[in-house]
Amino acid sequence: GRRYAARVLVALAVVAWWGASLSNTRDDVQYALETGNDYADIQWRGSRLIAWVRAHGGGHPLFTNFPTALYFHADRMARMLPQSIAPDTVRAFADTLARRGGWIVAFERSSEYAERPDALLQRLRVREIARFSDGGVWVTDSSAATRGVAR
Repeated sequence: GRRYAARVLVALAVVAWWGASLSNTRDDVQYALETGNDYADIQWRGSRLIAWVRAHGGGHPLFTNFPTALYFHADRMARMLPQSIAPDTVRAFADTLARRGGWIVAFERSSEYAERPDALLQRLRVREIARFSDGGVWVTDSSAATRGVAR
């Protein structure tokens, strides 16, 4: 009776879940084999921004919203950009950029771990020195940066 029907329903649910899981996993594996996975993805490996930083960024401390991408693909250590846009934080970061000759490498993408730094860039006196479809590089001059928040 009822116990048999409940067991059949549970068995069908398990088989359906297993089938959906297998299909999803197969799609993920196929994507990873074709394009790479996570930071091995072609979007990172083929980044013109990263290639430019690798060729031109030597001698400059890097600050970015995706330090792992620069570590893996530009062979460079980078620090995470400040997450806060509080005036004191922006001022301190601007001073650090100016004092150390730092570059901001801002990727256009977002993730659950890293946001686009648009709000931070709007508050700094910086100029863009390189632009690519996946992001850009910004620098500052000492006099503008040490004045702190620009807007």
